[in-house]
Amino acid sequence: MRRRTRNRLILAVLVLAALPFAFKGLMWWQVKLAVDDFIARVADQAEIHYQAIETDWDGATSVVGIQLRPQSFERAITIERVRLETEDPAFLLDLRNRFGTDTLPLPEQLALTAFDVSVPLEEIIAHQRRNADQATTDPETACATFTLAPQLLQALGMNTLHLDIHSRYAFDRTAERLAMWLTLDLQDIERVELEMRLLGLVPEDLQDQRVARARLDGARLAFEIDPDFGQQLAGHCAERLGLSGPEAYVEQLLTQTRAQLAEAGIEVGEALQRALTDYHRHWGRIELDLRPPEPLAPLQLATIPPEQIVSRLGMSLVVNGRPVLPLEIRFRSLAPVTVSPATSDVPGSVTGKPPAGYRIQRRYRTISVANLGDHLGEKVRIRPRGQPSREGVLIAVVNGEAQLEQRVPGGTMEAYVPLIEIESVEVEEKIKVPWTPDSGVRSVPAK
Repeated sequence: MRRRTRNRLILAVLVLAALPFAFKGLMWWQVKLAVDDFIARVADQAEIHYQAIETDWDGATSVVGIQLRPQSFERAITIERVRLETEDPAFLLDLRNRFGTDTLPLPEQLALTAFDVSVPLEEIIAHQRRNADQATTDPETACATFTLAPQLLQALGMNTLHLDIHSRYAFDRTAERLAMWLTLDLQDIERVELEMRLLGLVPEDLQDQRVARARLDGARLAFEIDPDFGQQLAGHCAERLGLSGPEAYVEQLLTQTRAQLAEAGIEVGEALQRALTDYHRHWGRIELDLRPPEPLAPLQLATIPPEQIVSRLGMSLVVNGRPVLPLEIRFRSLAPVTVSPATSDVPGSVTGKPPAGYRIQRRYRTISVANLGDHLGEKVRIRPRGQPSREGVLIAVVNGEAQLEQRVPGGTMEAYVPLIEIESVEVEEKIKVPWTPDSGVRSVPAK
């Protein structure tokens, strides 16, 4: 009896010890099924191969040695490793269905990383050439506009782009907060980091596209150009544009930046001017941080007066580790567009006419119900069948309904209109109408 009891205990211990390995094996198998199923689904768009699948005890999984060749590419994009991490290992047991549906629960934390993504530059350039609707940029134009176009990078002696992509989100269900991070690291060239914090959201809201309650709690954008690459680029572009040297190219960029700001009606303070000059001459890192004193809804963001943007968003700026203080950004009203005798050589201008400007007219144009989701944040007029028109700002199209924010005495209210009941939809658009003093109509500065 004792021997039998001992044998049972040994068997129980062995079974318990084997359970984690069995779970790990099951997780590996489910991930493999999901990856193979995904490859089969996109076979008409791209050819994908991989070397191995790995699973870890902490609930993470990796696909290793990926080769991805889109239909229009001759050579494949290679990825050293794609790693998926979550604190909910059960999430990985149902990946196969998740590739085809968005109704399954989202984990409260998830991270996805792609390591050493290698993209042949020649394939990107060839793809642009084959697609007439895809704009291509020659190296000279890229230098003049400071655009890191594939043609310019190739002219700098690069054949392949190497980048890492890191993305992650995390919900705090108790605080109803969502934090998101995204990093694009183009090795030895540039790095872009984005962080955003939203209040008023739980996983079910994001899953069901109920985002109308979201409020911006904070954000951070960082942009960094490798100083060595920046100096190489300045020297190359100076030579291409026939300038005396890298300093002359940087000065041209600064002049261009000032002109663009002035054209947009933006004036910056001396501290910011010095920071921009330092950045263009030495390159490095720019960090923009937003910490609004109180969380802001998307519609509130769109209605902030320009002169209050810095304070209402709690905006701060750091350039190469030095805070820009004071951060002064002023917005001036743009003058009406004018035509004068000095512009008589411009096509369409009329010599001798008095200065002309524009006034803004608002009108509605009809759109299809299917395209309603393309006009979030815009003012629309919806006519349900057999009912009066509903007019307001479109804030969401979810669960078969259009959600409007309407102004009422004392505030706003939300209205919901089922898409199936909509007879017609119109969206408000603003147009510029030419105006001269002879028209007797007061001009409105164009925005």
